[in-house]
Amino acid sequence: DLDRPPLVAEGAREVRQAAEALNAMQTRLKALIEDRTRVLAAVAHDLQTPLTRMRLRIEKVDDETLRAQLVNDLAAMQHLVREGLDLARIETTAEDVVSVDLDALLSA
Repeated sequence: DLDRPPLVAEGAREVRQAAEALNAMQTRLKALIEDRTRVLAAVAHDLQTPLTRMRLRIEKVDDETLRAQLVNDLAAMQHLVREGLDLARIETTAEDVVSVDLDALLSA
């Protein structure tokens, strides 16, 4: 759990060093994930404009077969962009962990 409080660095020298190393690693991992999420969100967001332009250009293609293929390819690309944005949104949204009555949920 990267959001847990840092370990207390106390005790024997080796234990303190290990706790400090784990705390530093936790900080670096958290920053790395946050940076990756920001980059993913930025790239996915920036791809929306050229994809929209491509969609408009595809509408001018006279060949029906080619147009259908291009529309399918574009839809797949737009799906990937939406998934990237969804992933970035999920990674930045923290929800509390709660117990769930699975039987009641399945019954509902």
